[in-house]
Amino acid sequence: MKKQLYTKKGTGKEIARLLGVSEHTVSEAIRGKSDTDTARKIRMMAVRNYGAIKLYPYELEEE
Repeated sequence: MKKQLYTKKGTGKEIARLLGVSEHTVSEAIRGKSDTDTARKIRMMAVRNYGAIKLYPYELEEE
């Protein structure tokens, strides 16, 4: 299942700074290319705190 998001410009850079990960890691998570615990946390943060839009409907994992 694809877990791709649409975010505003600069969102990935901000999330990367807050979580202490690379922008590449955030980009891979937002594009749905990775499905690790960190990727799930990034997607959840993007949707809840930055208004990211899910391009394909899916359930967010609760932590």
